[in-house]
Amino acid sequence: MSKQNEVKNGTSSYSEKELTEPMETTSPSVDLWSLGQRKAEISDPEEEDSSDSESEDDDDSSEEEEKNSDSEPEWDKDSFDGREYHSDEKELSDKEADLKWRRYERQLIETKGFFVEPENIPPCLYSGIAPLTNLEGPSVDGLTTREFCTDLATACLDKLNQQQGSNVKFEDVLWVNFRGGSRPVYFITFVAKEFESPDAPLLEYQAKVLHTFLRETYPILCRPSLNPTWYI
Repeated sequence: MSKQNEVKNGTSSYSEKELTEPMETTSPSVDLWSLGQRKAEISDPEEEDSSDSESEDDDDSSEEEEKNSDSEPEWDKDSFDGREYHSDEKELSDKEADLKWRRYERQLIETKGFFVEPENIPPCLYSGIAPLTNLEGPSVDGLTTREFCTDLATACLDKLNQQQGSNVKFEDVLWVNFRGGSRPVYFITFVAKEFESPDAPLLEYQAKVLHTFLRETYPILCRPSLNPTWYI
């Protein structure tokens, strides 16, 4: 796939576009206060939200810095590190919605944001991390979503190779999770080869990248998948 953007010093020339479709609306029987509590518990600390930053106490100065819309995320720091899933004692009145929320929370935390099954997307998810289900659909600058995410993942992989002196080669995007807001983040799972050879195995990798509405791209991390789920 051709790159139509030149990435320099962590930035690219892409314009931003909303890539996710609205989720289903609230069921009248869903407890909105409980949903708000759950959203706060599983929100990505890298998300910049002025109302959240005012209402929550955060002793971690580095996370506070990431919440600043003008700050760059720290390379190779995963905001999900150290987080564990704990089943909420409070149940929603809507049993189906409650089950979806529990499955959604567990999958996000256990995969560090990189995978959630579309059928587990709960109601009322107007923000948060969700999969991009149509990678072949149009994105920006005449690119498909797959091509757009290929460039984002390649920027992360280039930084990994530069930092480690490696030569990992990008092959193809497998799936993508997306978190909107004022600091949109892409969680891209892809396959790569760690050396050039026709016999080199395809390995599953993860790239996490911040792409702002100011057309700035900041690689956050790139690594082999912690729990590979894709098999040849």
